[in-house]
Amino acid sequence: MTTEDIARVRFDIQTATEALYRKDGGADVSVLHPLVQGKLTAGNKETVVDSLKRLEQDLDTYSVLNISVPSVPQREFVRKICVWLMRTLGKKIVLSLTFDSTLLGGCTLSYEGKYLDHSLKKMADEYFEKKEDV
Repeated sequence: MTTEDIARVRFDIQTATEALYRKDGGADVSVLHPLVQGKLTAGNKETVVDSLKRLEQDLDTYSVLNISVPSVPQREFVRKICVWLMRTLGKKIVLSLTFDSTLLGGCTLSYEGKYLDHSLKKMADEYFEKKEDV
């Protein structure tokens, strides 16, 4: 899940909650994020509202992994990264993607106070620093 996904889920939780109290039948639930849609079948209105509140609280438990990449990755690639990270780290991870064309290739990662630079720019900088030392 990305920070954009989290924002959408939060928005959809708000939309669904408001729709529950509308007299005209509410919003079209088919356009809501699947996480929110799944909570709308929980039973009566109070049960659904409690379920949505728990979902929103659960979103606050995700750890943020910041990744900078040189170009915009395809959505399916991002989804695969998210799944792999959750399986590998055993934690709920949300990706915060930023784009930095100066990286040339590779990426930089920042997670829980640790920073890794696996960019082509860093490799090139290190290569040319060694050349100057010779």
